[in-house]
Amino acid sequence: RARFYIALSMEQAGRPDEARQAFEALAKQSPADAPWLPLVNQHVAVNGGAPAGAGSAASGANPAASGANPAASGANPAPGNPTQQDVTAAETMNAGDRQQMIRGMVESLDAKLSEDPNNFEGWMRLVRSYAVLNDKDRASGALKRGLAAFPPPGEQGRQLLALARELGIAPEGATQ
Repeated sequence: RARFYIALSMEQAGRPDEARQAFEALAKQSPADAPWLPLVNQHVAVNGGAPAGAGSAASGANPAASGANPAASGANPAPGNPTQQDVTAAETMNAGDRQQMIRGMVESLDAKLSEDPNNFEGWMRLVRSYAVLNDKDRASGALKRGLAAFPPPGEQGRQLLALARELGIAPEGATQ
């Protein structure tokens, strides 16, 4: 956890190369089935890298891919994750196109959570993704919807509020 938050602080401080290297190191030292690996790979991609590993491990969570057909590979562990083909295609794109694909994937995750809100990890990823994209209004809205599914008295609700505090996001009308 500490290494993740150190890498995240580098990302938030505007040091993407250092953040990418730190996230890549964490991904390489994580088991292939680690539950945090999709999130780590998402941050690797946000900072300009490709996810660690090969095969299904690499199809983890590179938000540089559209997620238009996330079930195509059949190996995606969470909604909104790209296929290996999406990852490969994203590596050849310019920064503007890649950013547009990232936004598309985040919006896809948002839509899936609207349909099936009982996905705590999805809410954590969505709030963090909007914060990374510097869209505080949407991050706050996602936080509010996540707290509706996982109320603050519970452990998961408290984790969502802790994430919001860490990212500097104020929940719209939510009690902290």
